[in-house]
Amino acid sequence: MLCCTSSPFPSEWANSRRFGTHFHGNAGHSAVWQLGRLVEHGCVEARVLGASIDLALSTGLRSIGTALPVDSVRGYDLLSLGGQPALESLLRLLPADWRDRHPLPLHLINATLGDAGEAAGVQAAAVISTNADLSVTLTVPLQPGQSLCWAIRQPLAAEAEMRDALACLPLKSGATGSTRSTDSAGSLLTPDFGMFFSCIGRGPYFYGDDDRDLAAVIERFPGMPLIGTYGTGQIAFSGDTSRQLQNSVVTALFSETPHVQPQS
Repeated sequence: MLCCTSSPFPSEWANSRRFGTHFHGNAGHSAVWQLGRLVEHGCVEARVLGASIDLALSTGLRSIGTALPVDSVRGYDLLSLGGQPALESLLRLLPADWRDRHPLPLHLINATLGDAGEAAGVQAAAVISTNADLSVTLTVPLQPGQSLCWAIRQPLAAEAEMRDALACLPLKSGATGSTRSTDSAGSLLTPDFGMFFSCIGRGPYFYGDDDRDLAAVIERFPGMPLIGTYGTGQIAFSGDTSRQLQNSVVTALFSETPHVQPQS
């Protein structure tokens, strides 16, 4: 399900397979249009029929250190983990030149929660603020006992992760039964078209020149029709659940499924 929202991620979207973009707008003011009309509730969705979809997700994150258990929290504030105040734990693991920045580059720092082997997968939580009491405020509320690992976003590592995500698509397609992504010899075939949803903070502003994520898609699938947008958040599914992301790239590749007839 292709989705676009200017409002908070609807809870009813969580238990379905959705992808798309979120745009918050200036001071929270933004507009969503559908069929030439303004949508008052700020959410639109469209079902894509007659095609198989391969989804490539790049968070651009590189873990620093190992996962630690959350000790204590206060709402969205992480107070301590692994027996250390949260901020001290973070500063100890950051690159030396980052620790000297004032303020810290919080837009490049995340916490990853959960485990890749779990049904919900790994969830990334952005850092909102670091506080005088050595706590760290995140975008996701935590529970004591959860596993948390600090992660950072750097251009070279993010570009490499994006290329790895695209390179894995043939394997993912084979696992899900796609009929168009690989031929009988296992060679990669170009999808019929693609959609590219990136973050305002992940494109040229992040890389300092061209959008290297977009360039990676074009290099991987030359000549493939591609449309997309930059937003303040991205939507992606894993299994049968969906969530909103930040500073990520969601690439949806569509291949016609011959045995499925589009509905009129």
